Amino acid sequence: MMSDGEYKGNGYSGISMSNNAVAAYASGEKPISRWKKQDIIKELKCRNVSDEFIKEASAINLSVLKNILLEKKSWHHTGMRFNETDFYALIDIPLDKEADLLQEMVMLQKEYKKNKDGKKSRNKRDKSTSKFILAEIEYTKRTADGKHSYTISGEGVINGDWCYLKNRHRKKVSGKDFYIISEFRVLPDDVSLEEQFYDDMYEYEVHKNY
Repeated sequence: MMSDGEYKGNGYSGISMSNNAVAAYASGEKPISRWKKQDIIKELKCRNVSDEFIKEASAINLSVLKNILLEKKSWHHTGMRFNETDFYALIDIPLDKEADLLQEMVMLQKEYKKNKDGKKSRNKRDKSTSKFILAEIEYTKRTADGKHSYTISGEGVINGDWCYLKNRHRKKVSGKDFYIISEFRVLPDDVSLEEQFYDDMYEYEVHKNY
């Protein structure tokens, strides 16, 4: 598997992804939005890591686990528009690095909670910016009767005070229930969201809040 791209001319699997993407899934790589908490914990149990590390990691927020324990390994074409999608895998975790990683995760989780309590601290930005930034985002959606709410997370492109979602919807960055979890990279100024970002096959993670 290439670390900075994918092999060319290897065909497409149906309409959802390239054959290289299928092979990447089989080897333990997948888009960051597809990694769920149970996937990371399951992978940790297959690694040579301590039970204590797994126990402590199980109490960490999913977004923090992704930020610390996953790394980009490759990219592959997915979707009907042949979008270039980054694939991630669990990092190597030497036994002598476990304590440092746990400390880093605990600190980041405290920051995450503090920022959510402050509501807008991570979302403040220059609204006049023309930069397109690929980010992991999270927002809350409430049912019509207001009795239940859902936390929805995944990838979005931030531009000024708007976040563009894979499904062509958009959310106000300054909205009270919207959070930028982490920023991946700045996209080219001439990026085409229609050709390079929107993806009808993409699925956001949805968690019911009780």
